[in-house]
Amino acid sequence: MSRGSKLISGALALLVVFLAGYVPSRLALQSARQEVQALREQVGLAQLRDHAALVYLETTQKNYGIAGQHASRYFEQLREAVDQTPDAGRKQALQELLARRDEVISGLAKGDGSVMPVVDALFRKTHELR
Repeated sequence: MSRGSKLISGALALLVVFLAGYVPSRLALQSARQEVQALREQVGLAQLRDHAALVYLETTQKNYGIAGQHASRYFEQLREAVDQTPDAGRKQALQELLARRDEVISGLAKGDGSVMPVVDALFRKTHELR
């Protein structure tokens, strides 16, 4: 074997060794990133459920001012979730919840007890999200 072919063989062997280490770790990194993204979405949904529960709790106790504060946080986070969700089905469900914003916020601001069925539906539908 000539010196040039030895050099080429050595370079190819080095490339194969590099790729043998790089490709599996790159795939593992990509998998880990997908898992982190899925976990972030689950945490976001859990926070939405918590806010919905707080709105429900405070509304049932007729603490409409506090319920309104929780509702504002809920709808802000809901809007962020709609913007960040790539899943079309989930996005549609989130948008349906977001469509109740004005009704809930204004009802709580007025201290109107008739908003309770809407809050109840909001609570239940939020907890059905997966």
